[in-house]
Amino acid sequence: MRRIRSLPEKCRQSYEFAGRGGDLRDGLRTVSYPEFGLYVARSDRVYVAVRCGRLHALGWGAHAHNDQLAIELWIEGKTLVTDPGTWIYTALPEERNRYRSAAAHFAPRVAGHEPSRLDGGLFVLRDSALARCLYFGPRGFAGEHGGFGAPVLRAITLEADRVLVEDGSLGESLARLDATPLPVSNKYGCQLA
Repeated sequence: MRRIRSLPEKCRQSYEFAGRGGDLRDGLRTVSYPEFGLYVARSDRVYVAVRCGRLHALGWGAHAHNDQLAIELWIEGKTLVTDPGTWIYTALPEERNRYRSAAAHFAPRVAGHEPSRLDGGLFVLRDSALARCLYFGPRGFAGEHGGFGAPVLRAITLEADRVLVEDGSLGESLARLDATPLPVSNKYGCQLA
């Protein structure tokens, strides 16, 4: 976190998600699936899932999205950040790419850039980000990826009354994120309004 906080203002962003009372960390459990690229921390009051890992064992990411370091988050039963899903595959190629883009996810990003190219085919996504977890435990999560050239960092701190998300870029400026950038796809070909 100190590393992120020391970056120029244009190269860092922070997001705070507050609880209403009591310690969010009471009864906190953590589980990681590093080969799959998923890290989860949860208690009765908080749920945080982080995507950080390989896109595909063979490196071509058929169903993968540009969602490295993206999170899903709920606090006290309220969904605050969610992954929009896939929505559609081949019928609308532009929509398929929109839903698998970095802008569709609550992940650190450089405006106008993708960590992995989307123009290689609807079921091809090279693992150019090479995301890696630096820390995962009861205090939170820290990770990085190199999909924009210079490393992009994310630190998530689990505190008694809030979840703090801090992003940093060792290169270009970071874009400000929207917690719900696209309608959620609840099944193939359908979106929630």
